[in-house]
Formats: sequence, structure tokens, C-alpha cells
Amino acid sequence: MKLTIEISEVPPTLNQLMRKGWKFRWRLGKQWQDLMACGTSAQERNALRRAKGIRRITLHCRHMKLWDAGDNAQSAYKVILDAGTRMGWWRDDSAEFVMVMPVTQERAKRRSDVLTRVTIEVEAAE
Repeated sequence: MKLTIEISEVPPTLNQLMRKGWKFRWRLGKQWQDLMACGTSAQERNALRRAKGIRRITLHCRHMKLWDAGDNAQSAYKVILDAGTRMGWWRDDSAEFVMVMPVTQERAKRRSDVLTRVTIEVEAAE
């Protein structure tokens, strides 16, 4: 099973997230949960909840300012993994249930081109 969600926002990095208070972080997590839910149909959400096996998640961001390679870019997964956990798409965001791939990014020419593409693949359970 493979599912692609396109969102016209860019997730915050951990540096951006940790500078804010818990209320802001909670609200932002809820916002990303809603964005991911709106990008999927009810059948897709139910199929993700019922699917057995590890989820492989790929994140592609097109935004105005590229992140430094490494931890800053990888930390953009935080709100996405938390949102998927809240929706029951995976039990936990640990390596036992979710495998994240390196973030790919490209520079957007204008603000209207900003995009986050989340691809979720469920690998068959053994």
C-alpha cells in the first residue's frame, strides 16, 4: 500500500518548534493532524489504521529557504510522525513501527509553490 499526501505548508524544524511554548506546539501538532487527514480519504485513513507492517515514510519539501543538511532537515518529520501517531496510523514513532527516509528538498521560486509531499508505504508484515 502506498499513499501520497500533498500539503501546501512546510513543517517546522525542531529548532523552530522548541523556541515556542507547549500550547503553540500542541496547536501546531493538531493543525498538521488536520492537514494530513484532509489530504486523505476515509478509506485511505482506515486502511492505514488496519495495515500490518512497518511504515516507510518519505518527506519532500519545496520551500523558500533550504534547511541545513542533517538533523535540522530530519527534524521536520516530528510534527508528521506525531500527527500519524495521534490518528492511529502507527502505534508509535519508534523504529519498530516507522522507518523515515532522508528528507529531500528543493527551493521554491515563489510562496505559492511551497509544498510538502509525504509518502507513506506499508511494507508487508512477516
